[in-house]
Amino acid sequence: MAKYIEGSSFRSFVEIRDPQTKALFDPEQVEFRLKNPAGAVTAIEPVRTGTGCYEVRGVLNMAGSWFRQWKISGSAVGVDESVIIVRASQFTTQ
Repeated sequence: MAKYIEGSSFRSFVEIRDPQTKALFDPEQVEFRLKNPAGAVTAIEPVRTGTGCYEVRGVLNMAGSWFRQWKISGSAVGVDESVIIVRASQFTTQ
């Protein structure tokens, strides 16, 4: 579980490896989805940074529990999900 302050930028990355050989590989499809505390789901296009390596970046603009999901499909399938906790800043901006 990751923790952030409201308005923070985030980076999420994934390495995709063959379960038997542990070698990095590119699946046919890589998806990333982010669900905000209000329940709105946004798909963010992953950026390939190398063989089997992908990342996304965004801004967490609402306090509460966010959920992120990486999903691969094709000849190999897999899903990884986790919670991102975002809290309101203790300081006000003027």
